[in-house]
Amino acid sequence: SRARRTMSYNGIGLQTTRGSGTNGYVQTNKFHRSASRLQRTEWRDLKDIHGAGPKSNKPNEEILAHQRKREIEVKLAQLEDDLEEKGVDAEEITERLKEARVKFEREAERKSGPGPADDTHAIARRKAEKMESLRRAFGITREHAEEREGEAFDQDLQAKIRDQKRADREEEMRQREERRVKEQRRREKERKRAEKERKEAEKVRKKEEKRALKERARMEKAGIKFDPPERRDDDRGRGRGRSRSRSPPERGRGRPRTQEDLDAEMDGYMAVARKVQNRGGGSRSFSRS
Repeated sequence: SRARRTMSYNGIGLQTTRGSGTNGYVQTNKFHRSASRLQRTEWRDLKDIHGAGPKSNKPNEEILAHQRKREIEVKLAQLEDDLEEKGVDAEEITERLKEARVKFEREAERKSGPGPADDTHAIARRKAEKMESLRRAFGITREHAEEREGEAFDQDLQAKIRDQKRADREEEMRQREERRVKEQRRREKERKRAEKERKEAEKVRKKEEKRALKERARMEKAGIKFDPPERRDDDRGRGRGRSRSRSPPERGRGRPRTQEDLDAEMDGYMAVARKVQNRGGGSRSFSRS
């Protein structure tokens, strides 16, 4: 037939079935799904059907408490009938009923059990306790357990939940970045402050060393002999004993001069200058600025 010889329509398509891998019959694709059918809207029907969600049969605590009180009254009535049949005095019956009432109330508080097996509120309580234990066993959160039926198919609600989670995550990242920047600024400030203090201390040390060298040169030029300051107790013990190191001591390299060494040397210069001034009666004064 013509349908077998050509696969074109209005001059568009294959002119022959040769090489097409088909028999020439053009059929409808039964597996094609239109875009409108790809969007599920059944969840909208679920919202209309369920509304605010299924009604949970929660136990009424007032009814359960009333049933416990009723059981206590029934036991007291039976006890009163037994005592009257035995011929017990009315006063003694009253005292025994008071004691029994206290006893039954304590037992009811201690044994607040599931209640009768055929009572609807007792059944609802047992069901709620069972579901609570099951929720804890599976690790399901209380918020997830309280979700309404069909919310997982509510695309609008799920989109809002995703947007809220994204906003919370971005807010957390922003706060974390602010804390990181703040901590980095604090560390940079501490580093600059320490560097400034170090430079100031180095400047003072160099100034004191320069002053000490200048004073020493002036005293040597004036012909004043200067004895080095006495070593401290902690410095005296350093040279005692034989060094355990097998290598010979390095020449020309001593320990670095500290601020204490400079202060001691400057004090020695000032002491010698004062002695010279007292002997010669000079008017020049020596003091550390």
